[in-house]
Amino acid sequence: ISIITGFIKKRREEILLFFLILPFFLLAFTPTDFFIRYLVFTLVPFTILFGKSLEIIRENKKIFYFSIPVISILSILCIAPTFNLKKLLRYDNGTRNLVNYINEHSNPEDYIFSDYTGINFYSQRACPPRLVDVSEAMTKSGQTTSIDIEKGCEKYRVKIILIDISGSAHHLKNLIDYSRFKNYLQRKYIFRGTIKREFQVFEIYIRNDKK
Repeated sequence: ISIITGFIKKRREEILLFFLILPFFLLAFTPTDFFIRYLVFTLVPFTILFGKSLEIIRENKKIFYFSIPVISILSILCIAPTFNLKKLLRYDNGTRNLVNYINEHSNPEDYIFSDYTGINFYSQRACPPRLVDVSEAMTKSGQTTSIDIEKGCEKYRVKIILIDISGSAHHLKNLIDYSRFKNYLQRKYIFRGTIKREFQVFEIYIRNDKK
C-alpha cells in the first residue's frame, strides 16, 4: 500500500525503499541459487514500508475495511502450505546430543571445525578464523580448498572435525579437492562414527595426538 501511494504521490522515501528491495525479488526469479537468508537484507525496508502502510490504513477507513480480508487471505496463503503442528512442537534433541558429545571429547579451549559454525556457538568452542565460512559458494568456487583447511586445522590444532554427509550436505562436500581433504583426515584424525542432528548426519573425526 505504501509503495503504491508513494509512486502516486511521488514520495522519494517510499520509492527509494522500493528500489532497495527490488533486486532481491529479481534475484528470486533468476536461474541461480536463491537462499532464504537473502531476504534478511530486506527486513529494514519492509519494516518501514509496513509501518507506513499501517498509517495509511489507520487514516483511511475505506482502505482499512478493504485491507482486513486481503491481509487475512494473504496470511492464510503464506502460512497454510508449510504449517505443521508436529514441527512446531518438535524438540531438537539432535543438536543437544551433538553438543554433549563435543563437550565430552574436548576442552573449552579446544578448536573444532565443521560445515556449520552454529555448532561452534552451541558448544562454545572456537573455529579457526579463516575457516568460519566454508559455504557452498566458497568451496565450489575454490576460494576455500582442502589446503586452506589443512593449514587452519594444523595451526590451531583442531580437536574435532565434523563433516555433514547427509543428502542435504552442500558445504564441505563441494570442495574441489574433497578426496585430498579425506586423505588429510585419515592421516591426522581418527574416525569415531556418525551422529545424527535432525536431517543432518555428521562424520566425527577426533585428532590423533600420536601423529
